[in-house]
Amino acid sequence: MNLLWVSNSYKSKDHHEGAPQYAKVLQHELNVNTSIYTSIEYSKSAHQLLKSLSKHGIQTSISERIDYNGIGVIPFLNERLSLHQIQHIKQMDFVLIKTDVPKFVVLRILDICLTFNIPYGILSDNEYHLSEKYRQNASIYLLQHQDETFDELFNIAMTQMKVRFNIEDRVTSPKPQMNPWLKGLLTLILGAVILSVSLFFISIVTNQMLEAQYDHSSTSESIREVEPLSKKNERIELSFEPDEPLECTTVVECAELGDDYLNKLNDHVDMNQEYNLFDFGMFNAKPENERYLYRWKIDSDGQLIDRENINAKKSEDDFKNYQKAYHIFKQITPTHYFDIVDYYGAFTDGPNHYLAFIETRNNEMTLKFDIQDMDHKVQLYRTLVHEIAHVITLNREEFVMLFDCNEEVGTYECLRKDARLQQFFERFWTDYDDRWINNKQKSDKELTAFYNKYSDEFISEYAATNPKEDYAVSFETFVFSKYKNNARIPKDFRINYFYDDEEMVYLRMKLLKNLWTIESES
Repeated sequence: MNLLWVSNSYKSKDHHEGAPQYAKVLQHELNVNTSIYTSIEYSKSAHQLLKSLSKHGIQTSISERIDYNGIGVIPFLNERLSLHQIQHIKQMDFVLIKTDVPKFVVLRILDICLTFNIPYGILSDNEYHLSEKYRQNASIYLLQHQDETFDELFNIAMTQMKVRFNIEDRVTSPKPQMNPWLKGLLTLILGAVILSVSLFFISIVTNQMLEAQYDHSSTSESIREVEPLSKKNERIELSFEPDEPLECTTVVECAELGDDYLNKLNDHVDMNQEYNLFDFGMFNAKPENERYLYRWKIDSDGQLIDRENINAKKSEDDFKNYQKAYHIFKQITPTHYFDIVDYYGAFTDGPNHYLAFIETRNNEMTLKFDIQDMDHKVQLYRTLVHEIAHVITLNREEFVMLFDCNEEVGTYECLRKDARLQQFFERFWTDYDDRWINNKQKSDKELTAFYNKYSDEFISEYAATNPKEDYAVSFETFVFSKYKNNARIPKDFRINYFYDDEEMVYLRMKLLKNLWTIESES
């Protein structure tokens, strides 16, 4: 069981009181995995405190670190929770909050608990008012009375949690004291034994790693057994009504049918030929030197209406050419996903640079295409599929808008727990440092270094820019390649990952069928 304890810590002379002491009690009495969210200043005593908590098995990674100004600690200066903090909170089985932390911290954590159905408890001394929805939904809500100490209130909470989680009281008996000289001798002997055993196992592991380096049949920790595609017999279940009766009913049937359409498509146009999808440096949501020319609203029948001339004037023939990408998008995309997009825009940032992007603003989604980059067929088709992946993962249904989320949809902290991008993120991105999750401020040199370090994990340099692009590049590759029965490197598992999602396997088949239809009729 994972438990989060949220409380303030107070410095008294050369040590800290409050949150840390109660965290140790929770860890010991409940025998759970305890995390602590508090504010601790940078100091020698604080460093020792963190080491002490870690020795007790208490996680401190999401606590705030602040400067001590010589007078007192100003706690919780960050008005927004970081992505790392939010992801950590979402893994909790129970959150216990003491309202001696600022109200905005409490509200943010409580909103996360309510959004992701995490049970929580509140211990309050009436420092400030909490609305009824927070009090009513609390599994434990205790108010400290004037004649009651916090220790008494805390013990009541402990008793209630033991009942809730069926935890028996831990009875401890005094440990017999050992002769210090004998204890030291035994420690030396034990240390020598551990060292010898460790060296033995290190030599074995080193030899195995060297063998695995040259033996492609070996399997490292990051590579697991690949389930043959023939065994993926899960039935296709869609979250929407298909445009036509299902042509396949299981994952393996839809995958094989998709492979057939891919072969037919490749007979007309080689989808594996080299092309320039994006300049690696241009990874922002919007091109830097973009000239936005026109925008059309998409009506309920899929027609482009209400053209907005933004900063250019062209003929009707030009307009038809600008809409080329839109009409292919309409032809290949199932209605369920097509209906998500509200506008189509034409822009340019010059040839051979940034072909397309999805913009989400004010709960509206716009698909934009560069009018100077529509002539290369492979580039156009693959980019359309890439953008469809963004439509799937960045639409408003994938997000839950916590009160402190950005207005613009697309922040990872707002993702639903079952959102496709959230699941992809948890599978492939949790081992990277948080600073690589959003790379808007990174230089090309930094990004290239990051990619080079993990080049066996990412399908391309562009995929390494952030989880959104990694998902889209991986999805695009999934559509235009086949299942990796002999996957041996991590990037292959990014492709195979989509075969665990029946709806995406079905979508792959439909996209390939519709692209082949366009080619066969042209």
